[in-house]
Amino acid sequence: MLSINNLGVYYDDIQVIHNLSLRAEEGEIYALFGRNGAGKTTLVKSCVGLVPVRAGNITFNNRDITNMEPYKICSLGIGFTFQERCVFPTLSVKEHLALTETSAFSRRNLKEICDEVLDLFPEIEPHLNDKAATLSGGEAQMVKLAMAIVRRPKPKLLLVDEPATGLSPDNVHRLTNKLRELKGETTIIIVEQVIRAAIQIADSYAVIRDGAIIHQDRVSSIDKDEEMVQKYILG
Repeated sequence: MLSINNLGVYYDDIQVIHNLSLRAEEGEIYALFGRNGAGKTTLVKSCVGLVPVRAGNITFNNRDITNMEPYKICSLGIGFTFQERCVFPTLSVKEHLALTETSAFSRRNLKEICDEVLDLFPEIEPHLNDKAATLSGGEAQMVKLAMAIVRRPKPKLLLVDEPATGLSPDNVHRLTNKLRELKGETTIIIVEQVIRAAIQIADSYAVIRDGAIIHQDRVSSIDKDEEMVQKYILG
């Protein structure tokens, strides 16, 4: 599905990703752990063409997508959300949700899209006609996640950067259940700092420090390794 091979990423002349390799298998959920500044977000952004790659390559379904334009990567069936407040301030929430209908062959109408979103995040309902500029950080996070999750055609690969940020425990629980529903038909890579927020649904995980993977394993081993993983994350 997604294969990252000997990746090298730089900001100017400073290397921030060092000879990094990992593989996310089809239909699995892969968790990336690491403290702030470890390189998690940079790695994920390089996968979708938002940060240039200087060494190594990235393939998706055996197709080289290294440094491909983001819109082309998206058209291949890759969805992504990031920590930044990536919403259009002058569009309403409902208008944002309408943008998720990218297939000319889908029969969903806007009400069906909204119903699916409200089932996931009912708190959005009073804000459907509000401009995104008026939303709180948590509300904007819900809109971003909803747009990525309910888009059609469904993404083959979904990259989510710290999805629990700004969400209530109830919303985190519903989000976890929704991602679990997608598992099997969508490969998911979750970037998180908190181990327990991701291992409920992940199959495999890796720990990143200083732009390199220092530990990776199946989640089934994490109960005995959690203290070690936490030590890696905290440095």
